[in-house]
Amino acid sequence: GTRSAHLTIQSIGDRFANWSENYLHHVSKEVVTEAVAHGCETIILEDLENLRERMSDLSKFQQWAFRELSRKITYKAKSDGITVEGVNPAYTSQQCSHSECGFTHEDNRDGDEFVCQKCGKELHSDYNAARNIAARYLQNRRKSGSGGATNHLALKSGTVNGSGDFTPTVSRG
Repeated sequence: GTRSAHLTIQSIGDRFANWSENYLHHVSKEVVTEAVAHGCETIILEDLENLRERMSDLSKFQQWAFRELSRKITYKAKSDGITVEGVNPAYTSQQCSHSECGFTHEDNRDGDEFVCQKCGKELHSDYNAARNIAARYLQNRRKSGSGGATNHLALKSGTVNGSGDFTPTVSRG
């Protein structure tokens, strides 16, 4: 009957809510643990506060999930003395992160693949965006005169400096 269907749907919704909460807790813990392990003082995230409300329900869910993840990361990072800051993510997934290029076009990204239509650089699209976010954070710090000695940011594969130049980590195999 109707009551049974309602209870089944509610049960599925409750399980999904619990799964989402546990997943975001796990991911936020991993992010902060990695930041601590690498001696990071700041975690930089996309600032999605000004996204338009004109989006599909899935996009609204993704926006909620990212905000909740950001909240959890901020809370956990604070207890380890790490700050969390946001940068405007506009076009970071479409802009080439190669410091000598910087070409921005929507055709550069196709799902998980990033291939610059100008210089041919190929990267995972999320990694390309992360490099751009790191470079944008450093440029914003320099422009704001916020002080501090930060002149590069660490990524697992190397460092990005304020000019967007990337230096790969030397493999010690």
